[in-house]
Amino acid sequence: MPYTSAQCIGYQVNTFPAAAMGTAYGRKYLGGVKAQPDIRGRCHIMREAIKVAVADPAVRKSSSILKIFMAPEFYFHDVNGAYPIEEVSLIMETLRVFTRQDQFKDWLFVFGTAIAYLDTGSDKEVFNIAMVQRGGTEELGPEASLIVYKEFISHVDFIRNPVYETTRNCFNCGAPNHVYTEGFEGWKRTAFRHALVGKPTDTMSLLRPTEGSRDTLTRREEAVGPGREQTKTGLGGQGAFTMAGIHFGLEVCLDHARSRLRASPPKPGEFYPQIHLIPSGGMSIMEPSIACQQWGIVFNVDATHTALTRNKSYYRNPVAEHHVGLPPGPVTVGSYPPAKAIALNLAGTAPKWNSYFNDQGIINIFQALKIPKAEAHKQG
Repeated sequence: MPYTSAQCIGYQVNTFPAAAMGTAYGRKYLGGVKAQPDIRGRCHIMREAIKVAVADPAVRKSSSILKIFMAPEFYFHDVNGAYPIEEVSLIMETLRVFTRQDQFKDWLFVFGTAIAYLDTGSDKEVFNIAMVQRGGTEELGPEASLIVYKEFISHVDFIRNPVYETTRNCFNCGAPNHVYTEGFEGWKRTAFRHALVGKPTDTMSLLRPTEGSRDTLTRREEAVGPGREQTKTGLGGQGAFTMAGIHFGLEVCLDHARSRLRASPPKPGEFYPQIHLIPSGGMSIMEPSIACQQWGIVFNVDATHTALTRNKSYYRNPVAEHHVGLPPGPVTVGSYPPAKAIALNLAGTAPKWNSYFNDQGIINIFQALKIPKAEAHKQG
């Protein structure tokens, strides 16, 4: 039976570095010393959050409603700020043992993002990977399991020397004490592209974006244009995919502000996203960057807030149903209120939660929204 509606469930948890007196730069990454125990600990907390959601009566049981559970950016990383890239596959393998249960056959999970690196000797290539998994199956193809790479590294993604930074309110979400580099142009300079990532833990490394990115210092740039974001294998990192019979677009944080999906719209015959997903750590829904068809669903789960709206206009000229301008910055949007917000209490099930996160998190359960009928892009 095809899904007619989607119910969005956000696991909002503070994934940012913690303040730490006596450290070189006044902050530290939370997490375990070794990658694999850290991954297992964070997977355990993710499972506990999912259990709370699935047991709540506010979550609809109908098989015609797709439940979408999403966590924020930076959910997975260890005390070094990133895992060696070869460790990341353990995350999806571990969570699949849980999500393959039949009770999750009408669920789709976005497990936030995992941060990883490849040490080349002279620099570190950084990977910020969103992980998408369909529940109720053990299949591994792109219809059941895939990844999306973040393309652009933000100047707030990692701990950096404060000499490069200043503090003011975030122009995206209005949150106080958001850290900014002195001018975005400075971040484009090689000298500014240093941060604490991996080992050694006390020395900043030169950062390169994931190969194929259009970001500064990329080793190879992938072309953009119609059809370029459509995934084929689920392993290439593209942001447009079809799962559970629904067409999705996914952008991680800064990629959304840079309108990554809109830079590579569907080519003729391909479908517009019906649902636009935005896991983030310091980003709100940006109206000009919305990339879904008319009445498509737009869902953002951040480390500090959760938002849900729809595009009430056409793909080519998006207009958010909840329109709120926050001048002088880019136009952000408001949200449907959650039908229920559950403050997690992990004391009995995951008492070491504060080894990984700044808070225990909130489960925001929204009303189910109708999924618009799929619309293909037409020539002309």
